[in-house]
Formats: sequence, structure tokens, C-alpha cells
Amino acid sequence: MRKILTLLFLVPLLSSAQDWAPIGATWTYKQIHCCSPDSTVAVIQVVGDTIIEGRSCRNLQMTSGWSFCYNTPRFHYESNDSLFYWNETDNNFALLFRWDALPGDSWSTPVAGDTLLWTVADTGSVLVDGEMLRTWAVSVTSSQGIMYCPITEVTERLGPSGTPFTWIWPPCDGEIYTGLRCYEDSTLSWLNPQFPQCALVEPVPAAIRFDDPLGMWYVARTYPEGNIQNPNFAATRTTRYFFSGSMNFAGETWNRLHAQHTWDGSPNSTFQGGIRQVGGLVLFLDTLNVIDTLYNFDVQVGDSVRYPDFGAQNPYLTVESIDTVMIAGYPHRRYHFSEYPQTLEDVFTDTWIEGMGSIHGPMAPRMPATLGYHYSFPDSTRTTCYFHWQDLLWQHPGYASCVTNILLGVDELAAMPIAVYPNPSAATVAVAGLPAGRHPFRITDLLGRTEVLGELSSTSVPPFIDLRPLPCGVHLLHLEGARFHTIRLVKE
Repeated sequence: MRKILTLLFLVPLLSSAQDWAPIGATWTYKQIHCCSPDSTVAVIQVVGDTIIEGRSCRNLQMTSGWSFCYNTPRFHYESNDSLFYWNETDNNFALLFRWDALPGDSWSTPVAGDTLLWTVADTGSVLVDGEMLRTWAVSVTSSQGIMYCPITEVTERLGPSGTPFTWIWPPCDGEIYTGLRCYEDSTLSWLNPQFPQCALVEPVPAAIRFDDPLGMWYVARTYPEGNIQNPNFAATRTTRYFFSGSMNFAGETWNRLHAQHTWDGSPNSTFQGGIRQVGGLVLFLDTLNVIDTLYNFDVQVGDSVRYPDFGAQNPYLTVESIDTVMIAGYPHRRYHFSEYPQTLEDVFTDTWIEGMGSIHGPMAPRMPATLGYHYSFPDSTRTTCYFHWQDLLWQHPGYASCVTNILLGVDELAAMPIAVYPNPSAATVAVAGLPAGRHPFRITDLLGRTEVLGELSSTSVPPFIDLRPLPCGVHLLHLEGARFHTIRLVKE
């Protein structure tokens, strides 16, 4: 009689262990993006039951996350220790997984335009929340070479360890699953031991480090973008700077800094160079493998900082004062620099925040044209926001949003702001912001008489124009190309 009772008690236990996707069950996965540092969590929940062709199916819905590339079946039902899904392409049920599979067993799963072939390499068990659950090590191949299924390990009730039951067309560059963070239903709870919590939250450091791989800057550039009909228009475009991967140079590890436009929806980014921080010194490795100092957060009042390619006779700005700004509850030094007047209308100056860099953008010390502020027309570059991972740590009080893109028309999306510096100049001026290609130019006096004709070739280094043949005074630089620009020059 005791043996019979034992068997009777085992039957409901086994039945419970095989219950896949009870109503209310929730899976949380981490997702990243193929072409940027963005990440999020994908949450899949069992929201209820539904009847399809007379069978009671569990309805699984993604309630959060990205869903661009992966095909994830929504309707599941179990029968005789097997899991089936509703193929919405062929309008029929197909075998998805076998809970009774043993090493060496195999089966096929028809999917849209392909068939997935499953093979069990090994089985085992794991204790989860006081319950012993079966595990399977599997390989999944495509019979047609069209679809890819990333599943390699499956745990009873939890499902695959890296992704949901899903498959992808490989050329799709969208979301990437990087693992199951947690699972929960009414009787079982599991948290991946690699993570401190289910939510995607990373600790914020006590003090910002410029080379923190989770750091991200949004930088807005405002500049005149008028035309004959609307001469007073101005445009604003925002660029995102972030770290993506690392590299080794001279025996040291450098984080790779990238810049990405936010106004055209392009996933492409441009490599800026390598960054590493030693104490308060931030070093920059450019694309020609030349190392230079980008920031020195150990400077004191009275110290001077050299700005490469500043174009001035004295290419230094002096630290005039240092105060403190609170970021994430921690004090960070703020460095205020002297002003360098370019003309009666504009001035160059800078302000740094410890660990975050210049308020004109992380690369401002190597892009002196961004330091300018013009009194007579809108022309400025400002860091609007600084993030650590997904946490907004600092936002410029003059910007309501981190991303601001005010554009005049579709035909102007490719137009970049053009800056000429130094202006005034006694010798040469650099022309920054030209798109790739050749650009004819001419310099005239204020009466329109041509003084110089030439052509500029845009490369990674801003081209220069020699002003020495010109008489002292005001001249007009006319740049031709996809858009016509006229810039006032002052020859000293």
C-alpha cells in the first residue's frame, strides 16, 4: 500500500514539473543592439489562454523590449510531454520541443521558409527554487540555411538559457539576446546568479571617470542655416558620443570613442580615437596612432591649457576659477577658463566638469571651432546630457531634451556646419566642417570684386586658406558646392 501511495504522490509532482508557461509566467532577457551601446530588457509574459483548432493554447506576449528581427511564436500548447507552437505562416501546429528527449534524440520544427533540426547532445538536472528541473544540451541547425536558431541549452519551465524559443534570419541587424536574467511564475522564481537583480540597472560610480566604457555624451550644435527666402533661420543637430569596445596600443588598453548622428536615423558611427585615463590625466590616441593629452583634471587656478590647432597667436586658455557641481550626489570640480576674443562679435572660451569633460563636447579640446560663442547670431556647441549606462547624470539647464534636431528640409540633412578659424587672422585660416569632396571657393572684397580663386579638398584634416596676399580689412569667403556659403573674414 505504501508503494502505491508513493506513486500516487509522484504523479502530480511530475505533472507540475512539466507545466510549461502557466498564466502569469514572466521571462526577462537582456537585449543589446548590433550597432550601438544601447541595451534594454525584453519581457515576455503569459497573458492568458486561447483556443486554436480546438486546442487550449497559452498566449505569450512581449510586453517590453525590441522585436525587429527574431520570430518568436506566440501560442504554445503541450501534449504527451511535447511542446507545440502555432505556425502563423502555415496556419498549423508544429512540434517545438520534446520534454522527454534523451541524448541522441532528434526532431524537426517547420518555420517560415525553413525547417529547424534539433539534436539532443546531453541531459541533466538542476535545482531551482527547491525544485529539481531537467536540462537539455541541444544543437539546432537549419535544413535550408535560411533561419538561425541560437538555442544551445534548455531548462524545464525556464526554457532556453540565452533567448526565448525563437529564430532569426541572419542578415537582420537588429536586437541581440544576451541571456535570461530571471523567470517567475506563481510557484517558481529564478534569478540568474550573474546579475544582482532582474531589472537592467548598473551601479553609478561615486565619481565620473572620463574613460568609463558606460559613459555617453549628447552634444548639440546650433548654427546659422538661412537661405534667400529665410535668411534668419538656424539649425540644431545633436551628435552622440559613446564607447564601443577597446583596443591595445603600446601595451595599454584604450577604450574606442565613437560619434553617431541622431538626425538621420543612421546606425553608422565614426571612430574618433582611443581614450584612457591615468589619474586626472585623460589621454587621446588619434587615428594616426599619435598620443596627446585631451584633459588634465589636476589643473589649478592660474594654469594654462593648450588647445591644438587653436589658430591663435597664444593657443592657451587659462583656468580662472574652480568651483564644485554635484553629480549623482557626489562633488565634481568645474573649471572655468579665460576668454579669447576672436572678433568684436564672438569669443572662444571653455568650461570643464571633472570626469565629464568640456561643456562643448568630449572632443572640444581637439575641435577648437566648437568653443566659439557668437553674440550677433546663433552659433554654439553644447553638451546637452551625460549618461552613465541608462542613468542621466547631468543635463544642461538650457536644453529641455538631450536630443534636439531642428532641420529646414530633407535636402539639408547632409549639410554640415562650416566654421572658419582663427578669424580674424594675419596668415592662414582653417575651414572645418566641409563634406567630402572638392569645393571651389573665391574671396571678394565688400564690393564683390574677386581677390582670390581656389579649390579646397576635404579630408580628415581641415584645409587651410592663405590670407597673406590679401590687404588688411574685411573680406568675404564664398564656398560653392551642394550648398552655397558666404563667410566674413577679417585679415589683420
